Amino acid sequence: ESVIYGNRGAELAYLNPIMPYHIAEHHLGDRDNNAIGFDFTLYPHAGHKFYGELFIDDFTSAENPFTYFGNKFAFQLGHHWVNPLGISDIDFRAEYTRVEPYVYTHYDSINIYQHYNQHIGHWLDPNSDHLYFETNFLINRDLTARALFDRIRHGDGDIMTPHQKADGIRKSFLSGVVEKQYRWGVSITDQILRDVFLTLQINRIDFQNFNQIKGKRARDHRIVFKLTGNW
Repeated sequence: ESVIYGNRGAELAYLNPIMPYHIAEHHLGDRDNNAIGFDFTLYPHAGHKFYGELFIDDFTSAENPFTYFGNKFAFQLGHHWVNPLGISDIDFRAEYTRVEPYVYTHYDSINIYQHYNQHIGHWLDPNSDHLYFETNFLINRDLTARALFDRIRHGDGDIMTPHQKADGIRKSFLSGVVEKQYRWGVSITDQILRDVFLTLQINRIDFQNFNQIKGKRARDHRIVFKLTGNW
């Protein structure tokens, strides 16, 4: 569970380890922004991992979860396959993430699900989805090559735009002009020291309806150089 509130001091109700935040928020007058999440990981067979998460911002069982604006949720599903078809030193990952309209938003701007203009939740804006594929090849103990492809779609709205009465009570996923991004990328990572990694990544990104301008296309090339460490 999580809850965001502001413009006042510590709320003792939220410090109660027995009372769920959802009940506490109702008790305090429905002024704040609470959420709850559930996740799972399954290992049904050697080499396979299935995982997922459901994030619920607001929800009512009395309305259709996919058409009522007040049902704000996001989910992610993924599959990680190691040594596919018996090929050693290779793994494959596929993920799908969907963020419904108005997720993370709030009528009071101080309660938006962000911190210093950065999303606290998934980096996708509301009314978006993300399809992701990657393949990794372990060349040797320290050297790994990767190939990836992903697609991002984003309709109207962002984390700063809450629902308005003029929008009506119905929502439509990927409504408005939908910007689409298609990315192809390759990278190579070398462990230069124990738990210290050097990565070079090259991406090509094609845009359709760029900046949500219908019919506008664009292309971007990016080279990323990273030094990372685990400790």
